[in-house]
Amino acid sequence: MEEKAQVNIEYLLIIVGAVAIVSVVALFVKNTANQVTQTGQTQADANK
Repeated sequence: MEEKAQVNIEYLLIIVGAVAIVSVVALFVKNTANQVTQTGQTQADANK
């Protein structure tokens, strides 16, 4: 039983790690998209 519990803990750690990585990547992509949008808006304003 103890070995099974150990495996479950390792799976939990892997899942938590994967979720954390996905969250960081999602935040990075969101920030990048915001910067691109702001840059495009600035260029559009300059073109007026």
